[in-house]
Amino acid sequence: MQLLDAYLWGLLGGISVELHSWWKLRESKKLPHFAKRWAYWLPTVLMALFGGLFPLLYISSGTELSPLLAVHLGASAPVFVGNLSKAAPKVNR
Repeated sequence: MQLLDAYLWGLLGGISVELHSWWKLRESKKLPHFAKRWAYWLPTVLMALFGGLFPLLYISSGTELSPLLAVHLGASAPVFVGNLSKAAPKVNR
Protein backbone atom coordinates (compact mmCIF):
# COMPACT_ATOMS: atom_id res chain seq x y z
CA MET A 1 0.00 0.00 0.00
CA GLN A 2 1.32 3.44 -0.92
CA LEU A 3 1.57 6.27 1.61
CA LEU A 4 -1.20 8.33 0.02
CA ASP A 5 -3.53 5.33 -0.06
CA ALA A 6 -2.82 4.59 3.60
CA TYR A 7 -3.43 8.20 4.57
CA LEU A 8 -6.72 8.38 2.68
CA TRP A 9 -7.99 5.10 4.18
CA GLY A 10 -6.96 6.33 7.62
CA LEU A 11 -8.68 9.64 6.97
CA LEU A 12 -11.86 7.74 6.15
CA GLY A 13 -11.58 6.00 9.51
CA GLY A 14 -11.08 9.32 11.32
CA ILE A 15 -14.08 10.83 9.54
CA SER A 16 -16.21 7.82 10.49
CA VAL A 17 -15.58 8.46 14.19
CA GLU A 18 -16.60 12.10 13.81
CA LEU A 19 -19.71 11.08 11.86
CA HIS A 20 -20.62 8.72 14.68
CA SER A 21 -20.47 11.63 17.13
CA TRP A 22 -22.86 13.58 14.93
CA TRP A 23 -25.13 10.56 14.60
CA LYS A 24 -25.48 10.49 18.39
CA LEU A 25 -26.23 14.23 18.47
CA ARG A 26 -29.00 13.65 15.93
CA GLU A 27 -30.98 11.84 18.61
CA SER A 28 -30.97 14.91 20.86
CA LYS A 29 -33.54 16.64 18.60
CA LYS A 30 -31.75 19.93 19.08
CA LEU A 31 -28.52 21.03 17.45
CA PRO A 32 -26.06 22.14 20.13
CA HIS A 33 -25.16 25.83 20.10
CA PHE A 34 -21.43 25.04 19.87
CA ALA A 35 -21.95 23.32 16.50
CA LYS A 36 -22.09 26.71 14.79
CA ARG A 37 -18.69 27.85 16.04
CA TRP A 38 -15.41 27.43 14.20
CA ALA A 39 -13.75 26.64 17.53
CA TYR A 40 -15.70 23.37 17.53
CA TRP A 41 -15.13 22.49 13.87
CA LEU A 42 -11.38 23.10 13.86
CA PRO A 43 -10.57 20.32 16.37
CA THR A 44 -13.15 18.08 14.69
CA VAL A 45 -11.41 18.45 11.33
CA LEU A 46 -7.96 18.10 12.92
CA MET A 47 -8.99 14.86 14.66
CA ALA A 48 -10.21 13.40 11.37
CA LEU A 49 -6.97 14.45 9.65
CA PHE A 50 -5.00 12.94 12.53
CA GLY A 51 -6.67 9.63 11.74
CA GLY A 52 -4.67 9.49 8.53
CA LEU A 53 -1.38 9.62 10.42
CA PHE A 54 -1.65 6.32 12.31
CA PRO A 55 -1.51 4.17 9.15
CA LEU A 56 1.52 6.19 8.01
CA LEU A 57 3.28 5.38 11.28
CA TYR A 58 2.65 1.68 10.73
CA ILE A 59 3.87 1.77 7.13
CA SER A 60 7.00 3.71 8.08
CA SER A 61 7.79 0.97 10.62
CA GLY A 62 7.62 -1.66 7.87
CA THR A 63 4.15 -3.08 8.57
CA GLU A 64 2.04 -4.13 5.58
CA LEU A 65 -1.51 -2.76 5.74
CA SER A 66 -4.75 -3.68 4.05
CA PRO A 67 -7.33 -0.96 3.39
CA LEU A 68 -9.53 -2.34 6.17
CA LEU A 69 -6.70 -2.21 8.68
CA ALA A 70 -5.82 1.35 7.61
CA VAL A 71 -9.45 2.42 8.18
CA HIS A 72 -9.42 0.76 11.59
CA LEU A 73 -6.19 2.52 12.54
CA GLY A 74 -7.60 5.83 11.33
CA ALA A 75 -10.73 5.37 13.42
CA SER A 76 -8.69 4.50 16.47
CA ALA A 77 -6.58 7.67 16.34
CA PRO A 78 -9.25 10.16 17.49
CA VAL A 79 -10.43 7.70 20.14
CA PHE A 80 -6.83 7.22 21.32
CA VAL A 81 -6.21 10.96 21.61
CA GLY A 82 -9.55 11.49 23.36
CA ASN A 83 -8.75 8.83 25.94
CA LEU A 84 -5.27 10.24 26.49
CA SER A 85 -6.75 13.61 27.39
CA LYS A 86 -9.09 11.95 29.90
CA ALA A 87 -6.23 10.05 31.50
CA ALA A 88 -3.99 13.09 31.98
CA PRO A 89 -3.04 13.54 35.62
CA LYS A 90 -4.55 16.44 37.49
CA VAL A 91 -2.09 18.98 38.81
CA ASN A 92 -2.80 20.60 42.17
CA ARG A 93 -1.58 24.16 42.38
